[in-house]
Amino acid sequence: MTFQLDQLKQEVRIALDENALSRELSALRDVPTLTLDELILSKIEPAALAVVQQAPVSLLSDVSSVLTGSLNVIGLSANTFCLGLNLPSDFLRLVRFQLSGWAYPVYEALPPSSPQYLRSHSIYGVCGTNDRPRVFHVPGAYGRGMLEIHSASSAKDTLCNCLYVKIPTVQNGSISLPSLLHYATVYYAAYLVCLSINDTEYAEKMLLSYKSQTEQKE
Repeated sequence: MTFQLDQLKQEVRIALDENALSRELSALRDVPTLTLDELILSKIEPAALAVVQQAPVSLLSDVSSVLTGSLNVIGLSANTFCLGLNLPSDFLRLVRFQLSGWAYPVYEALPPSSPQYLRSHSIYGVCGTNDRPRVFHVPGAYGRGMLEIHSASSAKDTLCNCLYVKIPTVQNGSISLPSLLHYATVYYAAYLVCLSINDTEYAEKMLLSYKSQTEQKE
């Protein structure tokens, strides 16, 4: 869902209760051109990124996009194929991933620092089999890296209804957010504003409000 920045800015102002923070704005005297509105606007994009990155997968479906591309065989371990998929430059996280030969999908791409990564490369196939598929997000020199996929039943497996979430960015005065994370983003932006002016007490209140918006919808 697309939200106008002006709308989000006003909602962040309401969340902050500007009067309660007016004393703290004196801390910004060394940056005289910075206004509260400008500060809020500067926090909306990083707030959206943090919220979407951390949110449960169940809250992301209305902003997911189809993940496409060509699978390449990059290894063979314990008689299972290891496939690679280059990621688009706007990739943030998986929502759903399945290959045509799998019985069920996975919903998370693990980092290569996880214990499962070493197990998936084991010659004994203790992890990353057809019964225990594993997908890893491996950083690359360019773009967003690649997905390393273990447990392909065949080198001819294809992508099957794979979905991902794009990095939320401001474009033409608006930003796309999951509808269920609208107010979570507002409170997280308010939290970042409070941190910027060193109001840790108020920041904690905004952080609790943000958490309540995600927890009650899981």
